[in-house]
Amino acid sequence: MDDLYTITTPENVEFSFLIAGYGSRLLSWLIDLLFIATTILGVSYGANFIFPISQGISAALGLVTFFLINWGYFVFWEWKTGGQSPGKKLFHLRVIQNNGAKITLFQSMIRNLLRIVDSLPFFYLAGFIASFFSPQLRRLGDLAAGTLVIKEEVHLRPEVILPESQRYNSFQEDPQLARRITSLISLTEREVLITICLRREELSLPARLQLFTDLAEYCERRLNIERPLSLSQENYVLNITAILAQ
Repeated sequence: MDDLYTITTPENVEFSFLIAGYGSRLLSWLIDLLFIATTILGVSYGANFIFPISQGISAALGLVTFFLINWGYFVFWEWKTGGQSPGKKLFHLRVIQNNGAKITLFQSMIRNLLRIVDSLPFFYLAGFIASFFSPQLRRLGDLAAGTLVIKEEVHLRPEVILPESQRYNSFQEDPQLARRITSLISLTEREVLITICLRREELSLPARLQLFTDLAEYCERRLNIERPLSLSQENYVLNITAILAQ
């Protein structure tokens, strides 16, 4: 079984992602389950204290509360953080789309709604069987939503993208320009730029030159900031990304 999931962009640039294994996914799920159980207990005790009800109604409401919190917990965190619940974040896991893009709210809703099916008949047996026959270890919810779980590489992320020797020629020296860049670039664009800049050494030289040429042209149009002749296409993109990484 191949542990890497490789995506080829339209520019013929390849990015590889490490597929999350069973061990780390189980541990992250147990951490999330602890948060969920604590939340459910707190809500149940609080509701019974404020609105005393019969045991039967309490049990029924408990089941509804369990479903809503269990489902809403994962949907909320995956949507707000781009694919990471607290448990996944602790173990450097992330849910992404099959094309490597950030997971959408609809996809998160689908993959977590099908947790009910994956958990049948007990302890996620159906999900385990489905993932066993999937090269990317995808459970039924992932297959339906077009997602998979990866293990992120832990980069020693620098305080800025630019090396110390290049800071003298940086956009960071112009506060007004920096504010313009941060206000116009979306969160998704920011994530893409930072990821590419941090992983640029992994690219072959021809692919790296072509990719940064395309990115520089895109940023010039997007920001209406002309590239100075003193900066190469790559350094122009690094200057912009350094501001976004702060």
